Amino acid sequence: MVYSYLEIQKPTKSQQQETILKYRALFTNKFIKIKQIHRITPLLSPQLMKHPTIVLDLDKTILYSTSLPQNTSCINIQYSDGLYTSYRNFLPEFLIFLDKYFEIIIWSAGENQYVRNRVTYIQQFIKQPLQALSRAACTHLKGAYIKDLRVLGRDLKNTILIDDNYISCAFQYDNCLPVNEFEGQSDNELIDLEVFLKKLLSYSCLVYGLERQLNQFQ
Repeated sequence: MVYSYLEIQKPTKSQQQETILKYRALFTNKFIKIKQIHRITPLLSPQLMKHPTIVLDLDKTILYSTSLPQNTSCINIQYSDGLYTSYRNFLPEFLIFLDKYFEIIIWSAGENQYVRNRVTYIQQFIKQPLQALSRAACTHLKGAYIKDLRVLGRDLKNTILIDDNYISCAFQYDNCLPVNEFEGQSDNELIDLEVFLKKLLSYSCLVYGLERQLNQFQ
């Protein structure tokens, strides 16, 4: 079975890599002197659990927000910011699975208060206290918000970013597990994603396992 989130038609992998190389070059040219002087200081508290780490994006990955109510079968909540947020089908079950096998970090390119409001909903399904990062933790470069996983202070060999936007992981492309965009539709994306992640758990190095598994669908 080819999982739905691997059926990404546009852009192609070569186009993705070309764009990512462009952003990496821009980053190097802009920040090389700073990087030579300063070490990256982790933004999060040290990891307490021995599990591998899943960095989970919000918008269009596990939720979708609009200014008007959506005609959807998904859970839809109106927040104090005036937005209506739909949560992807099977999200509670997916979060319970992640909570058992992974450290979960939420990282969105949204503003801080927006992220905090949505994390409140997510927290009810997991036992571990969630750590969350917002737009301020991203590297803003040429209109893109890039998530540099080094700022997490985690072992990158066992850290996976789940995101609908491949540009988000331009600095650590090998750590990215892409998903199809969620815009309120009913789908089984998170069910398929759970099956895929269970396979990765058999590898001592998650990034190596990710590469091996994704190559099967090339």
